This record gives sequence, structure tokens and C-alpha cells, in this order.
Amino acid sequence: RQLRILEALLFASAEPLTEEFLALRLGEAAEVAGLVGDLATLYAARGVNLVRVGGGWAFVLSDLKSLLETGRPLAG
Repeated sequence: RQLRILEALLFASAEPLTEEFLALRLGEAAEVAGLVGDLATLYAARGVNLVRVGGGWAFVLSDLKSLLETGRPLAG
């Protein structure tokens, strides 16, 4: 259930979500880092990747992953 909630939070957010924010939503007993790793593994081969962006986590299309990780401008 926590994995499904994590997935929903990340898909519904327009901004990357920090582990602290996710822990508040999932409850203090949640192992956020482990859940993020599990979710990243589930999506690894789907063309959508769960990546660290700044200080948070976000789903991105795999062809945009390198742009977000390097901090290069997306336009142009």
C-alpha cells in the first residue's frame, strides 16, 4: 500500500518531492529510501524513470533524464 501511495504522490506532483515530504505523507514507520528504490526498479524498463532531481524525486521520461540530471536548460 505504501508503494502505491508513493507512486500516486510522485505522479500527482508537478515538482520533485523530498524524502522528508514523502515520509510525512507515508508515516514515520515508512522506509522511504527503500520504497523509492523499489519503485525506481519497477519503472526502470518502462520508459519512465524515477530520478533524483535537486533535493527530491520525480518521474521523468527516460529521454529527458540526462537533461534533468545535468541541470542543462530544457528549452532550446
